[in-house]
Amino acid sequence: MPPTHRALRAVLATAAWAGTLAVLPACSSPDSIGIDDAMTAGQDDAAYKVPAPGVPWQMVLNGDSPADAGAAVYDLDASASAAQMDALRAVNPSVYLVCYLSVGTWEEWRGDAGTFPAEVLGGALTDSPGERYVDVRALDVLGPIWRARLDACAAAGFDAVDPDNIDVYANDSGFTITREDVSDMMIWLANEAHAGWPSARRTRQT
Repeated sequence: MPPTHRALRAVLATAAWAGTLAVLPACSSPDSIGIDDAMTAGQDDAAYKVPAPGVPWQMVLNGDSPADAGAAVYDLDASASAAQMDALRAVNPSVYLVCYLSVGTWEEWRGDAGTFPAEVLGGALTDSPGERYVDVRALDVLGPIWRARLDACAAAGFDAVDPDNIDVYANDSGFTITREDVSDMMIWLANEAHAGWPSARRTRQT
């Protein structure tokens, strides 16, 4: 059976390595929805292997741009090549690779951009041409798209996901989106990424 999002350690939060599962999305406001808002009562976070607080990490979101050596964690764009990931693991076999995804926006340069219906596309981001906010309340429409992205991250061999632009509720999105709506989205993403993952696979063998 090919890898799926159910075999993925999900990083779903907005604080930098400050507890169990956390990462710092590039475009999140200080009061964004955090990990405590996204976890459901039935999840055993202790079962997931995550980086220790304070380890060196780096975001590399420009495709195959060279990464500095020595980081324990790399936040890479979902489009990162297998060669780039293999090169990082060749230097450090236990390196933790995070798959960057924008869940709060639509990006015209993504391969799946054409799968977003017009009704879920909102206002444009003023500082990012070709990017628009999405109606994160529309889980029935966006859920299959996000699920396919989680599948792709897992199949590529990433260890975690970094869902960005989750502060859509605090911006002029074109929709009436609340913090609670974003919390619902984060719970959905957490459940999708964690559901059904066998406990025997909850730490990568290195």
